[in-house]
Amino acid sequence: MPVDHLDKLRAQIKRIEKYSSTLEDEGEDSPAGQNSSQKGLPAPPVWSFGTMEIDQFFLNGLAPHALHEINPLDYKDSWAALSFALALASKRARFDPRPLLWCSSRSKNSEFGGLYGQGLQRFNLDPARFILIETKNDNESAFVLEEALKSARLCAVIGLMGAPDFTSSRRLSLMASKGQTPALLITKPGEAGIKNATTRWQVASLRADQSLFSSPSCPQLALPQLAWQVALTRNRQGPADKKWHLEFPSYEQPLHQSSKQAFRFAVPSPFRNRKSQAAA
Repeated sequence: MPVDHLDKLRAQIKRIEKYSSTLEDEGEDSPAGQNSSQKGLPAPPVWSFGTMEIDQFFLNGLAPHALHEINPLDYKDSWAALSFALALASKRARFDPRPLLWCSSRSKNSEFGGLYGQGLQRFNLDPARFILIETKNDNESAFVLEEALKSARLCAVIGLMGAPDFTSSRRLSLMASKGQTPALLITKPGEAGIKNATTRWQVASLRADQSLFSSPSCPQLALPQLAWQVALTRNRQGPADKKWHLEFPSYEQPLHQSSKQAFRFAVPSPFRNRKSQAAA
């Protein structure tokens, strides 16, 4: 091979190597790149419930790069499943400042309605952080969720749709892992469940105990709380078949900046409201 050809080839290789190193540097800005470049630095915040009764079943918190199914126990519990998904998203949004995606089909919006800004503020979620997408059907919703997860630019992706088939759910799970982005999929009541989901939560409505978060120093905590009866029916991170009565603080004041302790799920003690022997 002539010398001038070898020189051209060496120059091309140098340009390719320089371009590859640039891509690697840009990749460090992504969640996956941050994980590889943060060796020796403090561990990132853990996405958890904040209560030991549940977090003990998730060694490193909820998987932030996986598919999580939230299923209402009955049709009347559909709104409870939606609020539970928003509560989980609120926990993650406290340490991840990126936008959140909400995707549902036109028929789902007609049946359940859309997100309401003042309602989002009760979860301490800024409505401006949400990207709302309405699709024609569940197939389009699945496509939108896949592309959103693959972008690796979102705090969380929330979808309201029927349970996808095995192939579609497998793709969603792979895209969540690739983009290091959690997917919260709210399915229809009575469905068998998503086999590729890392966790599956069956949610039922429950009357809240208003005294759980009451505090003289924080009168706003005396507002009615969000409450659910939640069953963990699938868990690839640990044991399953667990059930809890969960409550979560709710705020009417816009974007109330409370302590992290206040914004946590809680499992009420069964003995809290028991009368003392003297009172009896």
